[in-house]
Amino acid sequence: MKKYNTKAMQIETFFEKVCGQYGHESGLVQRKSPLTASKLAQGLILGSLKTPTASLNQFCQILAELDVKISESGLHDRVNTKTVDFMERLTGYAIDHWYDQQGISHELLQRFVAIRINDSSQIKLPDQLADYFCGTSKSSLKVTLCYEFLSGRFEMIDIRDGKSPDQTHPVMRHNMVAGGLTIADLGFFNQQTFDKLHQHGAYFLSRLKLQAGVYAAPHSLKQLPLATFLAEQTDACGECDVYLGSQKRIPVRLIYERLPDAIIAQRQGKAKATAKKKGKICAPWVLELLAWTLYVTNIPKILASAEQVRLLYRLRWQIELIFKLWKSYAKLDVIGIWRIERVLCQFYARLLALLLFQWLAMPYRWTSAGELSLPKALLFLQGKADKLITAFSRSWDHVDHLFQQIQKGFLRFALKQKRRKKPSTLTLLAQASEP
Repeated sequence: MKKYNTKAMQIETFFEKVCGQYGHESGLVQRKSPLTASKLAQGLILGSLKTPTASLNQFCQILAELDVKISESGLHDRVNTKTVDFMERLTGYAIDHWYDQQGISHELLQRFVAIRINDSSQIKLPDQLADYFCGTSKSSLKVTLCYEFLSGRFEMIDIRDGKSPDQTHPVMRHNMVAGGLTIADLGFFNQQTFDKLHQHGAYFLSRLKLQAGVYAAPHSLKQLPLATFLAEQTDACGECDVYLGSQKRIPVRLIYERLPDAIIAQRQGKAKATAKKKGKICAPWVLELLAWTLYVTNIPKILASAEQVRLLYRLRWQIELIFKLWKSYAKLDVIGIWRIERVLCQFYARLLALLLFQWLAMPYRWTSAGELSLPKALLFLQGKADKLITAFSRSWDHVDHLFQQIQKGFLRFALKQKRRKKPSTLTLLAQASEP
């Protein structure tokens, strides 16, 4: 009887069964070879964890440690459209299976059945790949994420042309579950989507797009003059009930917060410069509204006060930090002048390495010992890559033992330093949950 824990058993299933199945389905495996689908996946994923910008030669060295001898030219030939399909299938499987059910236990956060944060990020590609991925520059792809914050799970990772608009991306309509909360930035602002979320009993939280129609009553013919309304407010923070959209008239809370003078000047200066480049003049009402941060949400007041809503929106920066982690430490955006098959194979290999990291680290994001630093934790795991390669070459028992050591190491070496002057968002949310 196997004695190792659930994660090691799932990893064994992934590499021994899933890789075999997808290898056949993609046409990658057509004859017996020392370079099985499982070994190829192990080599690419562990190699990307150890050295995110690994060359084919370096991948060959990793495969040699896994008892597979292959030349650089041989591996070059194996990285083809079938391998891309294989790696894409594995990524989809990892998204669906590599996560834990337990979540962060803050009382405020647990008022929602899920908290989904959506965002996207551009990755520039070599110009010669413009036929495959058209971008805002000549060639780029856009990675769009749906990150379920309570469990730390990525529910969707989607890649498209860099110029594809966020506003119409289906990620905003992903898992419209009653009691769930979706948080997104202005790029995803879509009143039709907000209405669908509202109709499903789900909640949304977004900054207000200044051009959006806001009305004081469901049947008002004229929009609420926001600049005039805000100028009349005596408090720097507050809220009022309004209706969003000229057609649907979604009932929302408009929550406002006046910015410091230095930030106001910076935002207004940037807006004027942008308008000047386009040969236009920034409207006075726009400049007045730039003095405020404006949020719209259908979260009932009984679930979250205005102050708590502002804190909840700060969770959106968690996905910004994830993109920064992926690019700065896992080099997801470092693409060589490669053919498209290699670009996609290494892209999916890096994603799988990151999904493995996320799965191992997420149970320790917030414990009695403290809050996990994702950069520290990823660097720690990357430092264990050689040991992981050795463990994979031996047995799943060795993998299980190393997984346990790594997770203990997260708690010892990868916690954030406690900050009294600038507490983290999670700390502030915990404090906001207190009666």
